[in-house]
Amino acid sequence: MITMRVLYIPYYGGSNAYQKLLTNAVSKHGVTPIKGSMFLLFPLIRNVLASGRPRLIHIIWTHPFFVVGDYSGVAALDAIISCGRAVLFVIDLLIVRVFGVDIVWTVHNKHNHEKQHLRLDRAVNRFVGGIASSLTVECERAKNTIIDLFGIDEDRISVIPEGNYIGAYPDDISQYEAREWVGLDQDAFVFVYLGMIRKYKGLPDLLNAFVNVDDALLYISGKPYSDELANSISERVNSMPNVEARLEFIPDEELQYYMRAADVIVLPYRDIMTSGSVLLAMSFGRPVVVPRLGCIPMVLSDDGGFLYDAKDRSDFIEKLREARSMSREELDAMGDMNYQRARDLSWDDIGNDTVRVYREVLNGG
Repeated sequence: MITMRVLYIPYYGGSNAYQKLLTNAVSKHGVTPIKGSMFLLFPLIRNVLASGRPRLIHIIWTHPFFVVGDYSGVAALDAIISCGRAVLFVIDLLIVRVFGVDIVWTVHNKHNHEKQHLRLDRAVNRFVGGIASSLTVECERAKNTIIDLFGIDEDRISVIPEGNYIGAYPDDISQYEAREWVGLDQDAFVFVYLGMIRKYKGLPDLLNAFVNVDDALLYISGKPYSDELANSISERVNSMPNVEARLEFIPDEELQYYMRAADVIVLPYRDIMTSGSVLLAMSFGRPVVVPRLGCIPMVLSDDGGFLYDAKDRSDFIEKLREARSMSREELDAMGDMNYQRARDLSWDDIGNDTVRVYREVLNGG
């Protein structure tokens, strides 16, 4: 088998399990992954030249190349800086294309999560979509969304689902041990919110809804994206006797304690196209309360979770109450179903499908 060299940029594999698993998977199918470094100026062409001019770049996130938010403290200045960086990014893309390098873009989101400089974000992403040789998305819903947003020909978009996270993190303790470690009552019914706290993840909506759930505890574990968000969440949590929180970064080796301590994981997104956190919860065999958005219903079935209308607060409350009414045996059965479904999302298959896209691009379609 002839080895193919592919540059992945930006690469956060040391702290991003998705990229680590993807690059490991494609390496088993004839790809040598080159893990690119971000530079302030022209990171694409600089990495291409430094790594011996690979013929293919795989971009997963575009916003790190140009979006600046809350950098200067002045919104107008941040917008100007973002526009300048966007121009440099477009030039960088054009240069690598002139050098004969093809681009594959995996589109995870409609826009950057913080919704900063949305018009600029849309314009740049439309350009990337136009200049890329091929795009991948995780489900048919995402494919249709991207076609509508960026005007991409559907023949240039491949659907490749995200793989599971089974074995990606330590997972060797019981619920009893997890609750001992976290400091939770063994008999309590526990909802857990886990992960970085950002506006689009809807934690304030969960706190507002949770006042309508009786005889249950909500445990929040994750680092707020900003000091403003941290202060507002802390103030609210301190006023709610049935809510506890650890508002700090959770190391990978500690994820299992919160996953295993939970009866149910809650992911109250306001807006999302794809969610690795849903797959993470499923990989730990946990049932999930989550809105019926984007690719989520393609991954999580009603038999394994409590899916609600993201625009209907009463439906959210009803699903939380429904989850609370379940016995642990019923919830464990839902979690087992999620685990089996996650196990079917094999990284070997995903690696093979991704490399097929690479080969089609390099062979001219």
